[in-house]
Amino acid sequence: MNTKIAYQCYGNSILLFVTGETRAAALGKWTSLANWGATSFPKDEADPEFLNETTISCWSTREKLQEYLFNLRLMELWGDKYKGVKGGCANDARALAAQDFALIQRETYRSVNSNSVEYGLGVIEAANPDDDFKDCCYKAAFA
Repeated sequence: MNTKIAYQCYGNSILLFVTGETRAAALGKWTSLANWGATSFPKDEADPEFLNETTISCWSTREKLQEYLFNLRLMELWGDKYKGVKGGCANDARALAAQDFALIQRETYRSVNSNSVEYGLGVIEAANPDDDFKDCCYKAAFA
């Protein structure tokens, strides 16, 4: 199934958003990330944090995400084609992983807290009307 990863940068850490066509697709991609060490399983062994029905948010680092993409490409390329080749398929896997990382959408802002409470203060009226600038100058000069 089709899944998409986007991230926000927070210095050394990145916040990943894994979006799938279905809840199961998003969970499958997140499980893959966790199994390869790109993110961690929740401490209580519950489901990850779902932002909505098909999007999961989780923390990682650029290095862990890039290593994850490299490992996926390495397993994809593994085979007889590279037997006897110095370095094997690592160079090709590294290049493909760099392309994959470049294609991941980097977001600058996404609200992850959709719980909002609105407050209204009503109409505020002054007890005494404000003096205009000219009156304030006269009072300051001749008081």
